[in-house]
Amino acid sequence: MSGKKKIIIGGSVATAVIAVVAVVMFLIAGKEDAYRVIKVLELDGSAVVERESVGELQAYAGMTLQSGDKISVASNSMMVLQMDEDKYAYVEEDSILTMVAEGNSRDSKTKIQLERGAITCQIEEKLSDSSSYEVQTQNSVMAVRGTVFRVGIYEPAASGFSTDEPVVQVSVYDGEVQVTLIHPDGTMGDSTSVFAGERVGVGNDSTNSFFLTDGELENLPVPEQSRQVLKALQDILQRDTELSITAEELEVLLEETDVKPVYDVYFYANGQLFGVQQVPNGQTATRPGLSPGASGDWNIDFSKPITDDTDVYWLE
Repeated sequence: MSGKKKIIIGGSVATAVIAVVAVVMFLIAGKEDAYRVIKVLELDGSAVVERESVGELQAYAGMTLQSGDKISVASNSMMVLQMDEDKYAYVEEDSILTMVAEGNSRDSKTKIQLERGAITCQIEEKLSDSSSYEVQTQNSVMAVRGTVFRVGIYEPAASGFSTDEPVVQVSVYDGEVQVTLIHPDGTMGDSTSVFAGERVGVGNDSTNSFFLTDGELENLPVPEQSRQVLKALQDILQRDTELSITAEELEVLLEETDVKPVYDVYFYANGQLFGVQQVPNGQTATRPGLSPGASGDWNIDFSKPITDDTDVYWLE
């Protein structure tokens, strides 16, 4: 993804050679079965990795991650993760997630707990029957076997809904994703299959989770309007993957984002829209004159230029 030669060796020597080969093969097989590679393939901007045994670590390209690590990607930043040799995850700005990777490269169990933000995943090789790959949010879980898809969490003000809870959007670009509802009490609800070129939305109230109607789904942002999403899909296409969107279509959309003169910067506090700034491309956002609380700060570096529509949150 032979030919045979007959070798005649003396009895004692042959026994020793066979024993050594057996030990080496055992060690190699054991290492493959026990070890899963999780690393930061690329990092544009900054991110923090929180590890239970050591606390917070500044992430960097080439960094090896451990199962259970919590990742926080800063504003105007993006991280690309690689798991094993065939699984990739593009973590967008202002995202928080926890990685759990168990098993081995052949029989892998991968679970990504997405708390905030968005992630685009690619699983190149179809998973074995004993393997699993899931992205879970507060109201749904996405299970796949081999595909390309994106999961985005939108705060109430950005989703266009009156609900106080965030809304999840799942977009599939290759293969199939099974989306299953998770109710607030932790019980599982209905499931639906989402295929390439389709998307689905999930909302919830205090008692139930539910799939959005087509009309409600139209209120959510279109992922392909985000430059980070477009760059992720463009990168995935370079691995000879066929997606529901072509390379030519991506080029056109990227050109449209390049010429956009002004970007919207949304400031959120306590789950509500606090204010909106329109920032010319390449310039910086301005710290709001009023603060939502006595303590805390906005999770954005005000010295970095704005190159895309940006969501900013007040962290206490």
